[in-house]
Amino acid sequence: MTPDNIEKLQSLLLSNHRDSVHQGLELLDTLATSTEEVCLSFGVEPLQSQEEWSVTFPNDSYLRLWLLGKLAEFDVPWIQSMTKLELHSEHIPLVPENIKNVMNLNVLSFRNNQLTSFPEILLYFTNLRELDLGMNQITSLPYDIGNLTYLTRLDLAQNQITSLPRSIENLTHLTVCNISGNQIGVVPDSLPKIKGLRELYLGSNRIVTLPISIGELTNLTILNLRENQLDVFPDNIGNLTSLRELDLGVNQITSLPDNIGSLTSIRELDLAQNRIASIPENIKKWTQLKVCNLWCNQITSLPKAFEHLTALVELDLWGNQFTSIPKVLDGLTNLTDLIMDNNPLQSMNRVQQRKELSNRNEKATIWGLLASEKLDSVNEGFRLLGRRTNSIEEICRFLHIKIPQSAKELQKCFPVNPHLRFALLDKILDFSLEVKETQTQEEIQIQNDSGALSKTSLGWLRELTELDLSHAQLSILPPVIRRFPHLTKLDISFNSIRFFPEELQNLTNLRELSLRNNNLISLPKWIGDLTHLHTFDLSENSSLYRFEHIGELSNLKTLLLSKSELSVLPDGFSRLSYLTQLDLSENHFSILPEVLVKITSLTELNVSKNEMYGLIENFWVINNLTNLTKLVLNSNRFTYLSKNVMQLTKLTTLEIQDNLISPRARKKIQQRLPNCNIIFDDLEEQ
Repeated sequence: MTPDNIEKLQSLLLSNHRDSVHQGLELLDTLATSTEEVCLSFGVEPLQSQEEWSVTFPNDSYLRLWLLGKLAEFDVPWIQSMTKLELHSEHIPLVPENIKNVMNLNVLSFRNNQLTSFPEILLYFTNLRELDLGMNQITSLPYDIGNLTYLTRLDLAQNQITSLPRSIENLTHLTVCNISGNQIGVVPDSLPKIKGLRELYLGSNRIVTLPISIGELTNLTILNLRENQLDVFPDNIGNLTSLRELDLGVNQITSLPDNIGSLTSIRELDLAQNRIASIPENIKKWTQLKVCNLWCNQITSLPKAFEHLTALVELDLWGNQFTSIPKVLDGLTNLTDLIMDNNPLQSMNRVQQRKELSNRNEKATIWGLLASEKLDSVNEGFRLLGRRTNSIEEICRFLHIKIPQSAKELQKCFPVNPHLRFALLDKILDFSLEVKETQTQEEIQIQNDSGALSKTSLGWLRELTELDLSHAQLSILPPVIRRFPHLTKLDISFNSIRFFPEELQNLTNLRELSLRNNNLISLPKWIGDLTHLHTFDLSENSSLYRFEHIGELSNLKTLLLSKSELSVLPDGFSRLSYLTQLDLSENHFSILPEVLVKITSLTELNVSKNEMYGLIENFWVINNLTNLTKLVLNSNRFTYLSKNVMQLTKLTTLEIQDNLISPRARKKIQQRLPNCNIIFDDLEEQ
């Protein structure tokens, strides 16, 4: 290709207009004769691996897929050896046809995208083993899906599919099939012909009845039919003797067949929210059953055969018609969680029954509260736990953990339930205040594996300086944070905090604070009390619009505000006289904020991925930033740079990738800044 062709292709492919991009793809498809020409047209270095390809065009997955398919035409070794392609949550509306050139794929996933129809180009991958198209908007399946005969896993959950083609019976190697969350009304009798199926998920559909042949799936270990419209328990399910998990909850079933007792491998059974009045007697062989969910039915008693279910751990009978606690449960020593709320227990011996039920349920109730996502519920769980013991050793033993010996160990406690972690921390702190200090720097330590506590040092806790609360699903900070006045570094990123936490006001020793990726809307005036703060990350707070008081942070040196939907900066910025590093990337600035004129201490400024075009009119702002050593202007559609940039004598790094600067303009910039490391489109030039 000629330089003119490449320049034209770049202008089309890097355009913001979709029509221009497609025009560029059509032109490139006819002109390119090598991988080098393809990559050059896209303005990227020749790609050497799948990892390098995966980070190209992060905001345009279709373009990235098309590039992969085009490169595959040239027998690129790393593409020929590529067996897995997973693109989740990429907003992909369709799959380019040239993806068929990546012919050795056996795992393919386009989960949680915007596909409205089954991409028929995928039918070319006849050696495919796993296909995941879940969480899209697909309404139907092509008949030829039956040609994917090597599939072992098929996930089509949460689409809008109304029926299954008969050809699905050809998927004879299928072991896992997930079609839950669709609009299927009829299960074809061809589906049970897949004899090797081990897991079948058909929940949240509109299924009224099942084919008789469902009983032929004798290798099934998991069957989920939850939230359908079944009114009769399928008799032939009793033939599925390998079943370990069966979920028929939230249907309209009124009775259970006698042959349900044939499910000798069953471990988890869910029949909640049906209309079942009784349980058959012949369930003696359910000796492996651990979890049985029968809540919200019309059951009045349990059969004597229940006494044989010795492995049972959890039994939920909430919302039935029991008048007393079934005596057949007395011998079930493994039963720790029994729920019988909302039953008409008789008034006779009511106190005794309530007491017995309370004793049985105490552990389950406490665990239910502690497992809650609500802080109030977790605190109530600890209050009830406190009735049993105030010993930290016994509390930790109840929670099946060892007493944490450091902030790092504490972080590992209950990673999916931060409220529980904070409540435990509060309890340990309370205990530490009760311990008489007989030595300096007392700490808690575990003397042996049983978790025995000794009155040695609590120093790690009392002198805690760093705390990571990121990814903790917090909407507010737990009050316990106030009890750590020595904190110097606090990470609260990736939560859902809307209002700046008042709990931070007393943490005057903070030096580093991250609130990245929250829902902050403003900063309080008292933020100036954090006089030692020198690094502040407010990136990815798209609702932040009132932060005039940022100027109260008189000692701030590093401020990160990327991806915050900003187009202007408040006047308070002018008071940040010690600021050296400022990140304003991925916002909506069309000109340089003039308030920067007064921040002469800046050494690093990042304004990449904004909306600056050509020679912006106020680049004179740069004149005052004479201490700048690094300036990042990537992805702003510049055609050339202002002479003001050329006068930054201390500049050592200038990044201007993904712009529209001509070769002639590049050469001029290099001549004006001979001592600066200038980066053009992934090519470093001195």
